[in-house]
Amino acid sequence: MFFPYSTWRKGQKKIAQEVCLAVINSKCLVMEAPCGLGKTLAVLVGLTPLVSEGFRVIWLARTHNESDKVIEEAKLLNLQSQDLLRGLSLRGKTSSCPLLHGCDEDTAYLACRTLRSELLCPFLDQENLDRCLQHIEENLPLISSQEVVEEAFKFKACPHEVMRKLAIKRSIVSMTYPYLFNPHIRKAYFNSLRIRPEHLVVVIDEAHNLLNILQELNSKKVSLKTLCRALEELSIRGYEKLASSLENLVSELDSMASTGDLDFGVELSFSSLEQLLGLSSSMSFTEYLEELELAVKEMLAIRAVKGLNLRCHAASLYNFLRHLLSLRENSIIWLHNEHHHASPCIEVRSVTAINALSFLSPFRSVICMSGTLAPLKKYVSLIGLQSVRERVKLMRYLRPKVGRAIIIIDNSLSTSLRERHKLLYVKINYKIKLIRENTHQGLGVFVASHRVLQGMVEAGLEEVVPGPLVIDQASEGISNPLERFKKYLSMNSYATFVSVIGGRFSEGVDISSKLMPIAVLVGVPMPEPTVFAEKAKSMYLKMGFEKPDELLYKEPAMRKVSQTIGRLIRSPQDKALVVLMDRRYGRGLVNYLPQWLNYRLIYTDNPLSIIREFSSATEFNVGGQH
Repeated sequence: MFFPYSTWRKGQKKIAQEVCLAVINSKCLVMEAPCGLGKTLAVLVGLTPLVSEGFRVIWLARTHNESDKVIEEAKLLNLQSQDLLRGLSLRGKTSSCPLLHGCDEDTAYLACRTLRSELLCPFLDQENLDRCLQHIEENLPLISSQEVVEEAFKFKACPHEVMRKLAIKRSIVSMTYPYLFNPHIRKAYFNSLRIRPEHLVVVIDEAHNLLNILQELNSKKVSLKTLCRALEELSIRGYEKLASSLENLVSELDSMASTGDLDFGVELSFSSLEQLLGLSSSMSFTEYLEELELAVKEMLAIRAVKGLNLRCHAASLYNFLRHLLSLRENSIIWLHNEHHHASPCIEVRSVTAINALSFLSPFRSVICMSGTLAPLKKYVSLIGLQSVRERVKLMRYLRPKVGRAIIIIDNSLSTSLRERHKLLYVKINYKIKLIRENTHQGLGVFVASHRVLQGMVEAGLEEVVPGPLVIDQASEGISNPLERFKKYLSMNSYATFVSVIGGRFSEGVDISSKLMPIAVLVGVPMPEPTVFAEKAKSMYLKMGFEKPDELLYKEPAMRKVSQTIGRLIRSPQDKALVVLMDRRYGRGLVNYLPQWLNYRLIYTDNPLSIIREFSSATEFNVGGQH
C-alpha cells in the first residue's frame, strides 16, 4: 500500500486493511476511530489499489470544504503512486454559478433550466466547455470543486457542466450528502456518471450526521416571512387566483402563530393545508401547483432578462408544496419557530430513516466512518443499514487512547429550560470573563444553542469579556470567523472564539489545542421538546427501541460534545482542558464520551484554580485514564 508519510499513526494501517477487505468481500463497514487520527488518508490508502482494478468511489462529506479536503489528501498519495488516482469534488449550482447566488438549491435548478431554455445563460458555449475540459484532463488529475470553478471562469464555461462532464471519467468523486441522498439530485447526476453499481464504493464521512441528514433531505420548510413575500410577488405580477389562495393560508397561519406555542409546535395535516389554501372543487391542489410552476418560470425568465437576482420566494413556495405531494407515512407537517430565528415556519419533516438507504444495496460496498458512532449496533439499526447488507462489519478503535485532556464539570449552574433567566446568563458571562483573564492563549467558548448564545449576548457578553471576541454568527455567510480568531492569535492577542456546539466549527475543522488549549462548553446541546420529538419518540418505541430518550436527546447531544472536544485533540500528543459548564454532565452524560479519548475527570463549583494551574504548567499530567 502506498503511504505518503514515513510512519503510520496507530490504527491507520488497520483501517486501510479493513476498508480494502470490505470492498473485496462486498461488505458494509461501520468504523469509529478518533478525531484527528487521519481516517480520510487511511481510507484513501485502502481504496487506492482497488481503483486500479476498475472500482470507483463516491465520497460523501458534510460541507463543500470537507469535500475539497478529500481531494487535497488524495494529492498526497498521487505524489508516490504516479497519478494513479483521478478525481474531483463537486459543489452545487448556488455556490458555483454567479447567476444563482442567494437561491436555495431547488430554486437554482428551476432557474437554471429556465435560463437554458430561454438562451439567457452566458456560459453555454460548447467550444469554451470543450477547451476547459481538455485543459483540466491534461493537467489536473485531481481537482477540487473550488479549483474547477476558477478554471471554468477562465474559459467562460459553466462550472456545473464542467464538473458533471469530469465526473464521468474520474475514479474518485467527492461530494456533499444531498448528491446521493436527495432522490432528485441523485437521479440527475448518477444517470450521467455511467457507473456499474457493482463497481461502486460509497464512503460516508462524519457518518454520525447521517440520521439527521436523511431526515432533513426528506424534509422541506418555508417560513411565514417567505410566504408573505411570495404573496407580494404573485400579486404584483397579477396572478390573482394564486395570490388569493395564498393569502388565505398566510392569514390562517399568522393567526395560529399568535395563539399557539410555536416553540413546542403545532401539528397539521395535508387536508387542513388544503383548507387553509381555500382550495375547492374548482381547483385541486395539483392544479394549483401546476399553475404556480408556470408562474414561477415566467417570473424567473423576467428577472433574468432584467439582470436581476434570481432569488424567488414564489419558487420556494412551489418547492415546498411539491414536496407535500410526496408526503410519506413516517412524516409530520408542523408549524413551529425556527430554532434560532424565532420566526414561524411550516415544515414537512421525516421522523425516521426507515429504508432510506435501501437504494444502496446494488453497490459494491458502503463504508461509514466517524469519531462518534457508538453504540455501533444501535447506530446500524437507526440508519437502517441492514437494508443494504444483512451482515455489517463493525470496527471500533479503543487503544492506545488518544490525546491528553482534563475535563472539568462545573456543578454550579445549568442551562436547562426551567433555569434560563437573565441572571444565569450574567453568571455565565462573569465565569467566562475570569477564565479569559487567566488564560494566556486562545480560548474557545462553545454554547449549547443559538438561544443560549443570544441570552449571553443580551446579558453583555461582548462588554464583559476582555480582549478580541470573535462570535460565529450564521448571518455572516461566507466569512470565516475562525480565520479572524487565528489572525488575532498570530498578532499575540489573546482572542476568544465563540460558536455553537454542533455548528459549522464544531466538526470537520482542525483547530488544535496549540491554538485553543482551553475550551468552555456552556450547557448541554440537548434538543428542546417539540411535537416532532414526541412523534419520533412514539415511532422509536414502535420500532422496538426501549429508551427513545437516549436516541433523541442524550446520544445526539454527547456526539456533538465529543466532536467539539475533538477539534482540540487532533493528534495523539495534543493536550487540552475542557470545562463542561452544566451540572447535568455529572449525572451520567460523561459516560457517553468516546472510549478512545484519554482524559481525567474533575467535579467542582469553581474551575478557576485548575485553569490557573493548567495555564502555568510546563508538564501536563492526565492522571487516571478513562
